Amino acid sequence: LAIGFYVSDDEASLASLRLHANALDWVVPALASVPTAQPVLNVASDANLMNVLGAIPSPPKLLPMVQNLDADGWNGAGITRIMSDPAASQKLATAIAQMVKNQHGAGVVLDFEELSGGAMPGYARFLRLLRADLPKGSQLVLTAPAGDSNWDLGKLGRIADHVIFMAYDQHWQGGQPGPIAAQNWFVREVERARAAIGPDKLIVALGNYGYD
Repeated sequence: LAIGFYVSDDEASLASLRLHANALDWVVPALASVPTAQPVLNVASDANLMNVLGAIPSPPKLLPMVQNLDADGWNGAGITRIMSDPAASQKLATAIAQMVKNQHGAGVVLDFEELSGGAMPGYARFLRLLRADLPKGSQLVLTAPAGDSNWDLGKLGRIADHVIFMAYDQHWQGGQPGPIAAQNWFVREVERARAAIGPDKLIVALGNYGYD
């Protein structure tokens, strides 16, 4: 799979999409967010994105991405609270499935980050609810961090169609200095993910950036 992630507030992202859309199997635009502890989905529209895809005879599949971002960054506490509440989880699953239908998407990518360890059972339940609500044939894809033993990669991988394994941030802003993905750490984490998820479902995401 050739997957391109797209953000609407970056002219460089739009320019890159125009240049490379024909080479992509999927385009994953960051269009939706769950910014609070309430199961409310904020969905942005992007005419530029739709115009680019509409001009291609055989466009890549559209899988909108849902993130737990608020104005200050990752809202781990808020999404964890939703995952712990079956009724709230169902409401959010229904909203995401409706977004996929409205966008004529081929599925959805969930990028929920900084979940607490206790959120995993609720997250697995939420994924099953979402799977049931999504249009038939939709791809259910999620991201998962490297180096976090709280994430049950095997269990989540059995529910999802693909897991995008974020094989970076061994070191991060606010932590100790060091590489974002030292070679030995990278190999160890990817092997762990491959053993848990399986090579057919595993997508390894590389970090091509640095921190100052």
